[in-house]
Amino acid sequence: MNAVSVPENVLLPTHLTRPLYVSGARGVLFQVTMIAYGYTFVGKGTVQAFIRDLEHEAAVYERLRSIQGANVPVFLGAIDLRPMKKIYYYDHRVQEELT
Repeated sequence: MNAVSVPENVLLPTHLTRPLYVSGARGVLFQVTMIAYGYTFVGKGTVQAFIRDLEHEAAVYERLRSIQGANVPVFLGAIDLRPMKKIYYYDHRVQEELT
């Protein structure tokens, strides 16, 4: 089988993101796969109005670090995608009023 070469000017994705269709009061869950490393994990996305809520959640996980992986999920950290101009769209609680 011959290897396929990719031209240098072609950007390949570094990660794959897909919605898990699970949502809560402050965000939605995504499956994120880091292609180069083969890691897959769950990420939570939110809108700008709820960033402080997720920052609080991160602080709670930090306080629970000693029991992560046993009693609570492992928290890998928070990433702000805005400076990287990485924005993902997902319809969350879009409602229509019936008149």
